Amino acid sequence: MEADALAAMTAGLLTGMLVNAYDTDQATAVIDYRLDGLFTGP
Repeated sequence: MEADALAAMTAGLLTGMLVNAYDTDQATAVIDYRLDGLFTGP
């Protein structure tokens, strides 16, 4: 389930980057935040 959510989020961020809604640093920060939540727990 989490892998599907991460894949969908990544696709959305990529689209956002293509239309200049996000830059690389912002997209990376979003992914890092989500992964930190998965591996450090609540």
